[in-house]
Amino acid sequence: MESKNILIFFCFVFLASSCAHYDPCSYRKEYFLYGYEIEETKTSIEPKFTYAGDFIDGLALVCESKNKQDDTCAFMDKTGRYVLSGFALRDGGAFSEGMASFKKDGKFGYIDRKLNFVIAPQFEFASPFYGGLAAVRLNRKWGYIEKTGRLIIPPQFDWAYRFSEGLAAVQVGGKYGYVDKTGKFIISPQFFRAESFSEGLAGVQISQDWDRGWVFIDKTGRVAISRQFKEVQAFRYGRAPVNIVDRVKDHFGKETVQPRGWGLIDKTGKIVLEPQYTYIYDDGSVVRVTYPGGGEAIIDRQGKVLKKVDAGYTITFDPVLSKEYTITSQEYRCVSR
Repeated sequence: MESKNILIFFCFVFLASSCAHYDPCSYRKEYFLYGYEIEETKTSIEPKFTYAGDFIDGLALVCESKNKQDDTCAFMDKTGRYVLSGFALRDGGAFSEGMASFKKDGKFGYIDRKLNFVIAPQFEFASPFYGGLAAVRLNRKWGYIEKTGRLIIPPQFDWAYRFSEGLAAVQVGGKYGYVDKTGKFIISPQFFRAESFSEGLAGVQISQDWDRGWVFIDKTGRVAISRQFKEVQAFRYGRAPVNIVDRVKDHFGKETVQPRGWGLIDKTGKIVLEPQYTYIYDDGSVVRVTYPGGGEAIIDRQGKVLKKVDAGYTITFDPVLSKEYTITSQEYRCVSR
């Protein structure tokens, strides 16, 4: 039977507070904390974290509040043991492909799972590894390194995303295009924004209208789905979440906008799940939806509800480990004294 992890959290609005160490009512109105229930080992880790990430390569990035201003973070295994602690959230990244970015003396490098620096701290910022390459920033420009730390693509971009399906979205002069792993532009910079490729297609923004402007392109740069959307997400299993806003004319002939919400389309652009949700999060095998007015559900790709919870509770699935996480939230409001 597939093992399951259950992640429980208690509401915390600014991600920086812990009632275990001081009275949160002394300086804020609302708070919540996170903890874990791990079904595969039948153990629990009490809700005490202001940030709790997914377990990747057996370790999760977690943070606790030790005072009213700062969070202290750590890498934690599934027994609750800290394997590296005492750093700020902004100074460490999640493990990916066996390595994690980590900041020391003002510079980022990479550590392995034994917590040894395998790439010396030298970068202004460092992103996770994907497909053997990681985006790093030097002298305010982004480039890519391999796992030895050698620069494969020299820093030259204003922004850089991860590689996916052999291409990465990068920004030059305010526009986005796509490069291959040699740094050669395969699709020239021309988009206002761009997402990573998935299943051969990528969402790009071709106009800055608030209610539309996103289309899907293929790896040649050709527009594959021309219908414009307000927002888009990546394709998974032949479906992509999209946020649709229609433009309609009223009885005076004036064009107005009519928000419809999030739905799913297939690779032809056909709507396969009617837009009706305030948000869709696609984890892969199933889809999580949020209803207008609150409440969430897990649905299959035909729209059948598999599990539903009321407002104040959420459900998600870990896309990396493909193990179920059930997330519950309870909001705390401080009362004036």
